[in-house]
Amino acid sequence: MHEMEMEIMISPTSRKRLCFHQGQWQTSDGEETFPIESSVVNLLKSELLDQSALGEISSFESIPLIGICYFREAIFKLAMKRLRPYLPDHSLRFADLAGGGGHFANAIKEELSVDSQIYVVDISARFLKSAPSEFKKICSDIRYPVFQQNSMDVAALWVALHHFNLSDQRACLTEAFYALKQGGTLLLFEPNHDFFPRKLLMSFNFLKKNVYFDEEEKHLSSKKVVALAREVGFSHAETTFLNPAYSREFTKKLKFGLLYFILTEFFYLLDCLKISSFLNFFLKEWWGMYFLTILNRPAPCPSCSCHEVSFKFKKQSSSLFKCNHCSLEYLYPKPSLVELQKLYNENYYSPWLQDSSEGQLKLLKEATFKRYLNQITTYKTTGALLDVGCALGSFLKLAREEGFTPYGIDLNPVAIESAKKITDNAWVGTLESMSFEANSFDVIVMSDLIEHVLDIKSTLAEASRILKEDGILLIATPNTNSLSHLLMRKHWPHYKMEHLHYFNPKNFAAVAEQFVILKIFSVIKNISLSYFGNLLCKYSEHFLISAVGRFCTLFSKYIYNLKICFPMGEMGIILKKEKIK
Repeated sequence: MHEMEMEIMISPTSRKRLCFHQGQWQTSDGEETFPIESSVVNLLKSELLDQSALGEISSFESIPLIGICYFREAIFKLAMKRLRPYLPDHSLRFADLAGGGGHFANAIKEELSVDSQIYVVDISARFLKSAPSEFKKICSDIRYPVFQQNSMDVAALWVALHHFNLSDQRACLTEAFYALKQGGTLLLFEPNHDFFPRKLLMSFNFLKKNVYFDEEEKHLSSKKVVALAREVGFSHAETTFLNPAYSREFTKKLKFGLLYFILTEFFYLLDCLKISSFLNFFLKEWWGMYFLTILNRPAPCPSCSCHEVSFKFKKQSSSLFKCNHCSLEYLYPKPSLVELQKLYNENYYSPWLQDSSEGQLKLLKEATFKRYLNQITTYKTTGALLDVGCALGSFLKLAREEGFTPYGIDLNPVAIESAKKITDNAWVGTLESMSFEANSFDVIVMSDLIEHVLDIKSTLAEASRILKEDGILLIATPNTNSLSHLLMRKHWPHYKMEHLHYFNPKNFAAVAEQFVILKIFSVIKNISLSYFGNLLCKYSEHFLISAVGRFCTLFSKYIYNLKICFPMGEMGIILKKEKIK
């Protein structure tokens, strides 16, 4: 066992980092040592072993089922199918907590990146020894810490929590939360004690004593587990109720195993025929023997730093979360600046450029931007104007004609080449990277920009710094309180990988502390039927919305000159820099 292979382990008593030295794992100060036996690192400490732990070890040692998997492999594949959308695209660290012989980890390892690291943790060294040799095996009580903080990408608790009482369940979830990175995922697979046929069987003493029901099992329901996980800090992604078939090898070892085998086969058949799903629609968890719940460990809200957030849905390699306090929606993990720059390539404006006439494209953009200028000139009529995210420079052209001195910045070098035809004061970069002098601008415009920035507060602080006293800031951004968002939900075309934050009027006021909001208005955009169709096709996966998009694109060929004034679900905000007191 190499020194670097398991360097993320810590002592369960002191949380000190462990390192491999002279054939043992020990803390850097040498005060604690942990032995290795047959490739299993033993973190069990006698002072941690309470009656519950001793009972579990005794139970495992007496079960003649080592090497036998309870379930058919199909259930592992189904669990992986549910888990896959939440996995990062890169190699990952996966912890199978209370993983026994590593059956779940072994069943899904082929679907993980080849350089992923798999850790199996269990209280029984006997079970661990039967796990595949390529796994990193740790003998420990999962109620106590095993891994360093923020070290795991994914963890699984497979048929484990039902062995514990409520306080111990909380301890297990807390340690999983501690070990997972922000944005990490926890999969829970547990017996559902609200399953009606199970309740019926358990009501007969003869069956209860002679059919394989663990009398030490604690009552679990998906709702109770999700509520407990939320208390710890997790957000709930999804729950599925399943009826897995047990393996023949397992049921052969049980008293009345044939009866158990027939029952599980029957309910498994209901699942295969989709009858169980039909029953679940009406009876919910009453017709699921087990529940599979997926939880996320989100990053705190970037606006109010609240940890009470809800998972909304998966978007490619990231997840969308909503703050329960301020309702800000945000993507996590966020793409890096380098990844964003790759998104803003020469094809980024392709939906607009579906129009064959460049002149018509400019007319459409200018009609929308004239509305913005009309809003600005209510407060400022001349001065230096900076367009952050200036794109092709259409707004800079109108601002110059109106009497402003235009400046522009954008991450897209192709767009800046176009903007430079309008003004020499156009550069590639972010607002923060430009290092403009303080009090340089009378007006700053951020049209379809603020939702793209990595750090909202930093960007707004820089805008405040470089604005003159009583300077004006215009922002146009998607509005989660809009009708289009209410109707289209997760198929809203504004949900894009490059959109990192989503606001409504209330939470934007909270994040823009350096400014006074003068006005909020609904943005009406001039668009072509072709652009509208391409927008729906490119950014929505819903078949009906995409069909409408394709129809608009096709129909636009016959009525090319049709232009639409359309509320796209965005809000405009006019802000004034507060005077320094």
